[in-house]
Amino acid sequence: MVVREEIEELKEEIEEIKRKNGKKKQEFKLPGGWKRTLKASKKKQNVNKILFMLYKENGKIIGPKLVPYHDNVVVHNYKAYEVDPRAMWDWGKYKAYAFKETDRRPISNLDLKKIKDRGDLTDSDEILIKAVMRAVEGGRKKPLDMKVVFVIGAIVIGIIVFMMSRGGSTPVA
Repeated sequence: MVVREEIEELKEEIEEIKRKNGKKKQEFKLPGGWKRTLKASKKKQNVNKILFMLYKENGKIIGPKLVPYHDNVVVHNYKAYEVDPRAMWDWGKYKAYAFKETDRRPISNLDLKKIKDRGDLTDSDEILIKAVMRAVEGGRKKPLDMKVVFVIGAIVIGIIVFMMSRGGSTPVA
């Protein structure tokens, strides 16, 4: 009887662990205001509005906001931004535009050729990153072995004992 109870307890623990491991964790939880704006963007009454995200100079993100557009132009804080359908970002089931505060054009991958020509493409960074990681790992010091610490400690204690035993027997002149 006792064995069966223990087996049942173990089965319950295994099932609980499976339930915990089976849950999908959300990588990034959106703020409530963002969720409301995203849901509002799917409504029929917001046909002439786009989701607008703005990356400010001071490093803050403003967004997403529903902003009206007309003739491929969006106005936000008395600044005009161009709307290009090719630069639209897919954010799950929502579509959005991302702008830098200082740039009139949306953030996109349309300038891929310019990035390749400049040499700023991240595809070639893999070799560089691997080399840096090897250099960092090679530069780390290994921790001292306990045997070495014990030997050094014994030598230091031996020197101290020798100095104390010798120091007491010699007269001071």
